[in-house]
Amino acid sequence: MGFLKEALCSLFIICAINTYAQRINVRDYGAKGDGVTNDYLALKKVVNEINRNKGGEVYFPSGTYFIGEYHNSDKIADLEYKDCDGLKIYGSNAVISLKGDFNRAITKKSTKHSFSNISTVIPFMINNCKNVTIENLEINGSVDKMTRDKGVVETGGYLLYISESENVTLNNLYLHHAQTDGLVIRGTKKPSFNIKASNVISSYNARQGMSIGYLTNGYFTNCKFINTGFSKGNYGNHAPSAGVDIEPSTGDSLKVKDVKFEGCEFSNNLGSQFVVSRPKLTQGIQLKSCVIDSRNSKSMYTLILAAKNILIADCEIKCGRGNIYTTWNGMPDGDVRIINSIIESSARGIVADANIKSNGISIENNNLKFTGDFLTSYFPYLQNSNVNFLNNRIFIPSKTWGARKIQSLVQGVKQSSGNVFYSEENNKKPKVSYQGAKLVNDH
Repeated sequence: MGFLKEALCSLFIICAINTYAQRINVRDYGAKGDGVTNDYLALKKVVNEINRNKGGEVYFPSGTYFIGEYHNSDKIADLEYKDCDGLKIYGSNAVISLKGDFNRAITKKSTKHSFSNISTVIPFMINNCKNVTIENLEINGSVDKMTRDKGVVETGGYLLYISESENVTLNNLYLHHAQTDGLVIRGTKKPSFNIKASNVISSYNARQGMSIGYLTNGYFTNCKFINTGFSKGNYGNHAPSAGVDIEPSTGDSLKVKDVKFEGCEFSNNLGSQFVVSRPKLTQGIQLKSCVIDSRNSKSMYTLILAAKNILIADCEIKCGRGNIYTTWNGMPDGDVRIINSIIESSARGIVADANIKSNGISIENNNLKFTGDFLTSYFPYLQNSNVNFLNNRIFIPSKTWGARKIQSLVQGVKQSSGNVFYSEENNKKPKVSYQGAKLVNDH
């Protein structure tokens, strides 16, 4: 049987994923899981053993595993799984709870910012690993118990940090109340590759639901990035307080490529619901059959879509007082396609700036609805010369027009064709300015 198993492994190359060098029940290493005992040292022993074996399986039985340490001295390290090939971390009704009842005092100042090196431990740091599965866990960052000195900016404090790792699967995770971000995917020398996440909820985190800085091939299904910036307690929030922010670090090479969200929810985030803002570093972003709900946000920036080859398809987008920005300040050469979606806004709805170079903006077969009490600008607000505005239905109630003579701007665009502008009154049709448009063939 041993020879047969080795032969099968060499043929199908699956044993690195399904066979683990070590199987560890964290309680066998001293973790209590009673919600009171400090399990930090026991979990550190587990990490050291897994790293020594370059992989393994870590099981958290039912219970609450309290990490009673935080970064207030050089002796406290994050729980970093490093250089593993074949790693599984999973639980059964298990909660990992971080210590949060401390103050992030100022330890350093610059001319613009106040910094603190006091922060929560990162309970799961995955660095340079392959074939990783993390599933069925709740991670509580306890920021609702935390305070900070006035002006202290973010530092560390993530719940799940993935760096330069490949073939990572995340299932059934609840990440909440992080000091900063619930989930981070980054790297310095190389991207993480092939990360799949399903049924991940990232909620009530102080800075971001998820930040992506360096990733090739990401697929997120039925995930929720919600309530960011509403950390409860007295801690407050860190900007930009977005649901998801794709924020590659500066450089000359592509940093984020081919990332798809399907059936996901981005809602009730204090800042933007979804942000991608660096076209030179980002390519191939898709949101399909997603719900974006910004009605409880005061931010104007519901969606910022500045990358190469962005697709928004079959989505329900409730902007509240916000808008969808198809171009972004100082970030030229993006291209975006928005199709078959429902878009509601009490502001401008969709904005395409005339002063920012775009490689193409296609807005097709959508239903746009103005939901405000009074039209104070134009709905939509399209002025970019590379816009194709095709076969959309635009509803603007006549009671919101006031004395305005023009309700919509579709100026200077490449093409506006097949669109229907209407109100609740059959004899009143919104007026559209097509000044400078190259081709107009609307109903």
